[in-house]
Amino acid sequence: DEMIASAERVAGAPFEASIRTEMWKAIRYCWFRAPSSMKRFIPAKSVPRLFLPKQDVRFRDQEVDYNLLDPERQRMVIRKFVPDDREGWKKLQFEVYKRSEAEVYLIKDIVRCVNHWCTAMDPQKMLKADPREEVLFKRIRKVEVKAAARKEVAMETVKEKER
Repeated sequence: DEMIASAERVAGAPFEASIRTEMWKAIRYCWFRAPSSMKRFIPAKSVPRLFLPKQDVRFRDQEVDYNLLDPERQRMVIRKFVPDDREGWKKLQFEVYKRSEAEVYLIKDIVRCVNHWCTAMDPQKMLKADPREEVLFKRIRKVEVKAAARKEVAMETVKEKER
C-alpha cells in the first residue's frame, strides 16, 4: 500500500481501483520471485525426526514414584519412556482422558491393597481376625458379584442376538 501511495504521489493523482489491484498483484508477484524468497527444496527423508510431547505434559508429579501417587491420580496419567539423544531414555507423563469403567479401577485398587497387605504387613503384628482383612474380603466379594452380574447380562444379550 505504501508503494502504491508513493506512486500516486509521483503521478499526482489517485489510481482507479482496477489499476491499484493490478499494481498490487504485480508487486506481490515480484516479491515472491525475489531471490531472498526462493528456497531450495528439501526432501522429506533429509529432515531429522523430531519428538514433540503433547502439550499437556505435567512435570509436577512426574518425578514421584508411580506407586506413591494417589490411586485417583494414577488413573489420570500414563508414563512412557522415549529415546532421548542426551539422556538415553526419558520418562514422560501424559494425561489420560479416556476412562475405563469403574470396575477396572476397583480391581486395580484391590490388587494394590492386597499386594501391600501381603508385602508390607508384619504377620506378628496382625490380629487373629483383623478387621482390615475383613474389609478387603468384602471389597473383593462385592467386585466378584458385580462381575458375575455383568457376565450374566452379557451372556443373555448374546443369546438374544443368536435367536
